[in-house]
Amino acid sequence: EDAKACALFRHLPALAEKIAWRSLGADVTPIHRCALNTPSGVPVSFFVKREDLASPVYGGNKVRTLQHQLAVIESKYEAGDPRCANIHVMGTGGSNQVVATAVHARERLPKLTAFW
Repeated sequence: EDAKACALFRHLPALAEKIAWRSLGADVTPIHRCALNTPSGVPVSFFVKREDLASPVYGGNKVRTLQHQLAVIESKYEAGDPRCANIHVMGTGGSNQVVATAVHARERLPKLTAFW
């Protein structure tokens, strides 16, 4: 896939040859400028990066790390690495990491099991 879509590789191009990556959705997410007044009346402005829009399937900040983690596991699985025959992901109840991994891996890693 196009390494230019990965922000890490745009800033550190030498890593594109060393780190696995695949796109899981939107490569660029919007940044919104927000403003409000504190209870004491002081105006405050801040930015919000919309990582919830990082993927049309399941967004959130977990998608950015999964782009690298799943690319490594998928390439080993496709190469027949026996350590990747059964993949398990574990987390506490309601874990976004477990859900994001299961959702994004289901097509390329059919033997992934999620545990809560």
